[in-house]
Amino acid sequence: MGTTKPADQPCRNVWQEILGCSSVESELFARLGKVMQLPAQAEQLVASHFPHHLATLPQWRDPVQAAFLHQNLSDRWLTFQQHIPQHSLSQLALTGEILHLKLGTQAIEREALESYKNHLLELRDEVQNSDLASIAKTYLVYELEALCNALNEYAITGGGPVLKQVEAMFGHVVRDPEYRTFLASHEVGRRVFDQLTAMANVITVLVGLPQLTVGITSLLK
Repeated sequence: MGTTKPADQPCRNVWQEILGCSSVESELFARLGKVMQLPAQAEQLVASHFPHHLATLPQWRDPVQAAFLHQNLSDRWLTFQQHIPQHSLSQLALTGEILHLKLGTQAIEREALESYKNHLLELRDEVQNSDLASIAKTYLVYELEALCNALNEYAITGGGPVLKQVEAMFGHVVRDPEYRTFLASHEVGRRVFDQLTAMANVITVLVGLPQLTVGITSLLK
């Protein structure tokens, strides 16, 4: 997406559009920081699965790192764009393709992400207005918002953080009997549980992991 942006556009504005974030600086910096971690994560995957390709990494890694280092968010997009030649982009695309084929991962469609997020926000409001005790209510509202944020950043970080957040919310069942009862017996709680289960099952299939909801379902029965 960034390669098609005019070089004279404000660098900050281009990143806000690419990362789908607001004008709030903390949100932009947080997401940009996660993007800057991606080359190192890709390098780790290549080292694990294709160690004989490590010698090709500098062809795209070094220009990308130079672009992050020398960009000026208060200046033009050119301050980032000019450091990455076309051959580096082609090499990066090839690296991404071989990792995708090796890991067998699939992406969640944008429409599905929006649907999950909208349902979670509706459930957050219902939990807020429910008769759940204050401490458990505060916990669940906070965790639902954190899950929505993980969905918002899915295009950057993938399904891992989403799955980790769902796992944490399932794991809390063991430590909090009131929370467990709410998910098992309350009408709103059951909808929360069903939504978490649906999301977890979809993501674990897409990333090629065993479904994590089997055990937790037995705890709530």
